[in-house]
Amino acid sequence: VQMGTNVIGHFLLAKLLAPRTKRQVWLSSTAHLLIGDPPGDVHDHAKAPRINLDAIDKVDEQSYDGWHRYQQSKLGDILLAKQFIVEFDHLEGCAVHPGVVRTNLSRHMSVWSMFKYVWASITGRGAKVLTPEQGARTQTLCAVMPSDDLVPGAYYADCVVAEEAQSARNEEDAKRLYDYCDEVTRPFQE
Repeated sequence: VQMGTNVIGHFLLAKLLAPRTKRQVWLSSTAHLLIGDPPGDVHDHAKAPRINLDAIDKVDEQSYDGWHRYQQSKLGDILLAKQFIVEFDHLEGCAVHPGVVRTNLSRHMSVWSMFKYVWASITGRGAKVLTPEQGARTQTLCAVMPSDDLVPGAYYADCVVAEEAQSARNEEDAKRLYDYCDEVTRPFQE
């Protein structure tokens, strides 16, 4: 579900809009850094896992780990933000982490899942829960800042370029993910 919604669906929209847009801002998350159990035990730039393209369309309900899939989808968004600016010469782009934003997206989560989500988001980062207005700052800034100020393909958090996982810099993974998404969405690209 996470990969289809957060990565493949966004890929299709971004690809259809690419000829008509100058800049794309991909919504990612600090979750791409998470390792450990419960998620968030560690934000580790070096150990965050690479994207597993072999598992994108495989779901085993007994071993399904929603947190891992979320981590993978947010990593995928960063990889695609980088690859889109390679594929489309005219395009500027970046990925952003909005912060932990107080919305109703968690209304269907159990108390334990919500606790893990908040814990994962703030552990070691000194974060606080933001209002929707505060959470919109980074992506708004990245959408409107002058081209000379935008770092192409960068990962932004708190309105500045932030360190991303090493796995988010893997150009081969970015290209493979782009090609996979392009293939599975081809029937809808007309």
